[in-house]
Amino acid sequence: MEQLHEQAGFTSGLDPDNQSLREHREPSLALVCGLADALPHADDAFDVVCCSWVLEHLRKPGRVFCEVARVLKKGGRFIFLTPNTRHPLIMLNRILHWTEGRLVDRLYGRTEPDIFPAYYRANAERRIERIARAVGLTRVSLQYVGDPTYLAFNRVLFWLACLVEDVTPRRMQVHLVGEYTVH
Repeated sequence: MEQLHEQAGFTSGLDPDNQSLREHREPSLALVCGLADALPHADDAFDVVCCSWVLEHLRKPGRVFCEVARVLKKGGRFIFLTPNTRHPLIMLNRILHWTEGRLVDRLYGRTEPDIFPAYYRANAERRIERIARAVGLTRVSLQYVGDPTYLAFNRVLFWLACLVEDVTPRRMQVHLVGEYTVH
């Protein structure tokens, strides 16, 4: 959004944290404080809706997908990037609740306002497909993408992550990148 917004007719960013919006590095964007399950936009307002690192934090993903479908124009695209719950690291995170404690603070240097609970309710292919279909979104593509940089803060862990990614089956790779359309 930051790189392409000048080529678009209208762009808007949404974040639940006012402080993050105030510190945003692209002041010319229309930034709105709010939640994705009640988008503050009119029906059929957008050609594209993008969510990066959002789906894993949704308590009620069906409501958010419904809102995305509502604000998309006919033929519009919903594009997302999210962790895959079938990846070993994400499985460990779900069991050990790393993103709910101080581990994320220490490893990634994030402050409390930048840490949100992860529910992982829309982070597997079947679940995403079921939710999307229920609100009228049709899959264009869903890609599994490997990426060892989750552990790039430590040389040994990064090396280990590279080895894990090399042997991880495609459907278990760490990221899901999806593109859905509304008809």
